[in-house]
Amino acid sequence: MRTINETDFCENLAAPIGSAFRYATYKLPESHRRAMHAIQAMHVELDNILHTIAEPHVAKARLDWWQEELDRIEAGSAAHPISKALIDARQAHELPLEYLRLRLEGAQMDIQYTGYRTEQDLAQYLSQTGGSLWQLFGRVLGLGQEADEPLHRLGMLSRRLRLLQYVGRDLALGRIYLPSTRLEAHGVKPADLMLPSPPDKVQRLFEEEAARLATELTELREALPIGENHAQRRLLLPARVTLATDLALLTQIRNDGTRVLERRHELPPIKLLWISFIQQWQ
Repeated sequence: MRTINETDFCENLAAPIGSAFRYATYKLPESHRRAMHAIQAMHVELDNILHTIAEPHVAKARLDWWQEELDRIEAGSAAHPISKALIDARQAHELPLEYLRLRLEGAQMDIQYTGYRTEQDLAQYLSQTGGSLWQLFGRVLGLGQEADEPLHRLGMLSRRLRLLQYVGRDLALGRIYLPSTRLEAHGVKPADLMLPSPPDKVQRLFEEEAARLATELTELREALPIGENHAQRRLLLPARVTLATDLALLTQIRNDGTRVLERRHELPPIKLLWISFIQQWQ
């Protein structure tokens, strides 16, 4: 029986066949691809803890274990497959662990969830669960300071789109990732979101959220660096593919009437592959 190594473990978790992240990273040099898969694998692992462990105290214990594991990664003595891959990534790319600690704090915010009152409150969560991730990707890819802010925005917007895409799942867990001020502006109460046939004002709320995301993602497309040569454009490919994929998914959601409470929208693998191919040649 073949023993899976840390590289395969991270690839299977972070970038399974047919996934958007696989197509966003497969053209990278091997060292960069492995590092990004290791980072993404920890991101997926933290999300899995939140969505597969029903008892909050058990989930918290698992996150506490990862907090200690980050210290072991820093010391170079960790044994978990993801941790071993992250140690290799740190050695190859001098990765600061501060961004992974921010990502872990974001997961802990989910365990301690009490809602988000304002856009600023939600932005802090999005920064730690999405923005910090893409800032670390930028370090792996050596994209420099000029790419840091656009990548941070990409991570936040991509995370916010995932929350819109999976709004039904999160509602079932008692979590609403929209500022309460936005709900109040539409006259929507949290209980309205749980009704079998939500009122029209709920639909208008989600349509506004989708339109807002479309505007911000489109503006970000103009802000992303394009790279001065082939090598730089290759390293920017994950960001460009992710942004194009997010815009395509959002278009699908809006064309379907933004019925995010009724269904979970996904792009088929062939569409994801085509988006990646197009981005390589633009």
